Amino acid sequence: KAAADKLAPWRDRPDIEFLGFRNDVPALMAASHVFCFPTLEEGSALVTYEAMAHGLPMVTTAESGTVAEDEKSALLVGAGDFEATARALARVHGDADLAARLGEAARARVAEYPWADYGARVAKAHRALLGEASMDEVVAIDPAVLIAPSTERRA
Repeated sequence: KAAADKLAPWRDRPDIEFLGFRNDVPALMAASHVFCFPTLEEGSALVTYEAMAHGLPMVTTAESGTVAEDEKSALLVGAGDFEATARALARVHGDADLAARLGEAARARVAEYPWADYGARVAKAHRALLGEASMDEVVAIDPAVLIAPSTERRA
């Protein structure tokens, strides 16, 4: 309820559309020009992997847990820094070469994290947490299972 109350003033704006839960996320991403995810904190948000797989230039925060690299496969901004987010979006919008370069690099970067491998690592990590496997066994599969969020930020 608190989140709905905070969003109430924005609901009547003609330039903002609240989509709610969707089953057509791939189609929405395919129709998009940029992906903006100004989150305050995430572990490793699946949606960033999805956007990268679609080759979208991405503006997000270092706190998103993304595997994207600042100025290489995304533009990273500080959490809560709305001016920096707006500047980064303006850069992507105003520079087609930058947008294309970021999108291509994002697609290449996320290809290093195949879904099948990811699923196996997550399942093994769950088994380790339940005491059915060891974390040494999980890390032996692929050290990337414990990906730390990037600490790079754009000013």
